[in-house]
Amino acid sequence: MVLNDVCKTALVAFVLALVVTVLPKFMSKFKDVGTAERIRNAISRFVSNIQSKLTSGKSQPEEVGTAYTSPMPFSGDGGWGKATLQATYVVGSFTVYEFRLPKSHYTVPLALGQQLDFCCLSSKDDICTGSFYPFEGNISTGPTAGVVRVVLPNDEKDEGNAKFMGVLRKELQPGEEVAIKPGKSHLTYHGKQVPVTDMVYLASELGIVPVLDQIRAISPKGSSSVKVSSVIWMNDKRGDFDLAMDDLEREYMKYSTKLAVSCIMDDQFSSSAAMEGNREVEEAVPYFNPGTMAVVSGPKRFAEKASGYLMKRGYPQDCICVLP
Repeated sequence: MVLNDVCKTALVAFVLALVVTVLPKFMSKFKDVGTAERIRNAISRFVSNIQSKLTSGKSQPEEVGTAYTSPMPFSGDGGWGKATLQATYVVGSFTVYEFRLPKSHYTVPLALGQQLDFCCLSSKDDICTGSFYPFEGNISTGPTAGVVRVVLPNDEKDEGNAKFMGVLRKELQPGEEVAIKPGKSHLTYHGKQVPVTDMVYLASELGIVPVLDQIRAISPKGSSSVKVSSVIWMNDKRGDFDLAMDDLEREYMKYSTKLAVSCIMDDQFSSSAAMEGNREVEEAVPYFNPGTMAVVSGPKRFAEKASGYLMKRGYPQDCICVLP
């Protein structure tokens, strides 16, 4: 039987009161000071043991079955914490870098659309920083708690975070540490129609990473006001789909009445006319209705084209959120 905190406190108080009342009368019967002292010490240890057992666990993280999780504290200078490079995984056109957190039950407390900031020193002692959306793809047998993962493209065509990516790819070895802390949140909606009832996601390449996180959060029944979500993931290389195809399929199978997923490959996405006139894109992108929010996520060139395409399709600019 598990006692709540009130019962625990009351029981401890009762034991202490009983000891205080009975102990003086009991000890007066012993003329031998040594014997009396030994009895007093034994009772004191007994009471302390009871109090420790009854009050233990108050500051422990909430347990889930036999395991528990708790938010990782970021109490270092500037709000930084630390993580240790643990392993890397090659997935299609990308490499996943897995970092171990200081404790196995830690999770990184991030909101939807919030990035995780990284900082480390290069071999030349240059300070290198980068911001990434953590990747929760099922590419490891390790638990979600205790680790955090980020993804880099293998082709090294970086538009940002270049210095940090270089260190991560070429210098950082398993067992070496980096500094991490919660970064900026970029998921914003300025539309006039609330609540949001329809979500439309246009993603390319690594832009699918924050989209996965969002559809997992809003798809379960009762988790949000969103009734229907449409994910359109576009790439110009087939290997790019390996990163999250299984995850998208899994989410679709769970929420097929609430989630639509379209994966479109076209090697002409670098051209300005890649979306307009593309039958697959035209069919996959829903028409705008009041209460619709669109999220564009991917490389800069893609984001600019996708935003322009949505506005031509009737989406107001204040209903379009572009994730970096």
